[in-house]
Amino acid sequence: MTILNLKHLVSIQPRISYGKSAVPFYLSLMLSLILIVSALTGKASAQVIIDDQFSGPIGTGLSGATPDTTYVPGTSWAESFSAFGPTYSGSNSAQSGAYSSTYIGVGVLPKNIDLSAGLVLNTIGADGQNHRGLGLGFYSNAPQGNAFLTGFYGLLVSSSGVIQVVDAGNILAQTYTIQGFSGATKYNLGLAVNTTSGAVTDVSLNGSSIASSLSLASISDFTKSNLNYAGFYGSSPSGSDFGLISNFELVTIPEPSTTVLLSMALGVFALMLVVRGGHSKRVVGFKTVA
Repeated sequence: MTILNLKHLVSIQPRISYGKSAVPFYLSLMLSLILIVSALTGKASAQVIIDDQFSGPIGTGLSGATPDTTYVPGTSWAESFSAFGPTYSGSNSAQSGAYSSTYIGVGVLPKNIDLSAGLVLNTIGADGQNHRGLGLGFYSNAPQGNAFLTGFYGLLVSSSGVIQVVDAGNILAQTYTIQGFSGATKYNLGLAVNTTSGAVTDVSLNGSSIASSLSLASISDFTKSNLNYAGFYGSSPSGSDFGLISNFELVTIPEPSTTVLLSMALGVFALMLVVRGGHSKRVVGFKTVA
């Protein structure tokens, strides 16, 4: 007869038999925890490629300035032509108008990216030209002179609050009109792109998607080879009119691996519970832990 020492009772673990095999309960639990930790510490956050809050001295030009954050070595802002700006305007913003294009090299972009900025149309007016307003997006080549639409891929907000997609310099017909638009109000625009397929996967205004109004399904030109520079442009009838750009940010969009790993972890844990509860259990022995 085996006599158990009472002081060792707390270190005795039963081995549970499920049918014909012994399934270690704690091993399954450990696997679930490992998967959950991997998911939470994997690709849970976006990586900043370029970020600029435009906090430079008021009146100083952006040309040659380095963004607040950049993971592209040796890159800095450049401009093609400007009758007014782009310059730092104070209050963490840059001003742009007339025929100004401001751009910065982005290197080789990852698959999924998001470009965003705050735009204030300010004094930019209309004169019948459909390109008047502020543009946010990318250039395939460094823009030259006042050709601010050439090779441009992005979004245009007109002086009347109409948002349109620009594809290779062509302003697409589909529109979204900002309700209650005011030139003094800042509107936060976001442009999400799959650079492998060239698709625009989302367009957002103040955090809400407006993609359904812009017929994005036919777009396939926003590929890596066409998105070599990120930037913005201002187009106004007069050199004394300008808009404001703030919170310029280009980031990666995390891959869905986090969701997949969490699903796997929950699946393993659920299966473990089903197996543990669905079979008759019997104690087949005791194991003393040192």
